[in-house]
Amino acid sequence: MTNELSTSSCPKCLVALESTELHGSPAARCPRCGGLWIDDAGIAAAKDHADPNVSWLELELWSEAERFDVGAHELSCPGCGARMYRVSYRGTAVAIEHCDACHGAWLQAGAFERIVDALEEEVARMPSADLLRASMREAAELVRAQKPLVEEWADVKHVLQLLKLRVLTENPGLRKALIEIQRSTPFG
Repeated sequence: MTNELSTSSCPKCLVALESTELHGSPAARCPRCGGLWIDDAGIAAAKDHADPNVSWLELELWSEAERFDVGAHELSCPGCGARMYRVSYRGTAVAIEHCDACHGAWLQAGAFERIVDALEEEVARMPSADLLRASMREAAELVRAQKPLVEEWADVKHVLQLLKLRVLTENPGLRKALIEIQRSTPFG
């Protein structure tokens, strides 16, 4: 996010944007409508900070065409002036405007919270088999180390915790047996 962004105008209200942060990521906010201009990396970092339990989910809202409806929109990019595309995530209340030229996104007021909510709901619906596959992918990323090792390990830990909870939820008999075992040990 460049310093000149704070002198850009809101694509809806045409008033000057003000520099701000979204969960530690630089952004620009419209003082009138509350819309937010932020780059792709900033959205991902803010999402990871907002809810560590979904940090392992990749947030590439504009890359999975089969899950999104993408169409032209009338708003111009506050960063470069190009026409942005509206991206709507099917089955959710998430819709953003994205600029392919400068890789930034315009979020209407409350859109970031809807993004995090949609990711939380996606995780909540994942069956244990999908969480197991995700844990294996995350473990493999430990070796590839695309992020710092501490972050990769945290991702693995979050996915394994979710997997444990999902397995126990999907298998109440197993949960009951584990509780009985725990009660019968002298350390329980």
